[in-house]
Amino acid sequence: MIDLPVVPAVQNQRKPDWLRVKLPVGKEYAHVRGLVDTHKLHTICESGNCPN
Repeated sequence: MIDLPVVPAVQNQRKPDWLRVKLPVGKEYAHVRGLVDTHKLHTICESGNCPN
């Protein structure tokens, strides 16, 4: 058996604030959201559990 060095785990760090995007609001967003829901579609962010 080969002995390998133990490397301490890196603690998870929070993503930088600039990486987060404010969610859109307003009539246009509501219209698009309605179309997506009506046609039982989903977005890549929903599928990937995006933090935004």
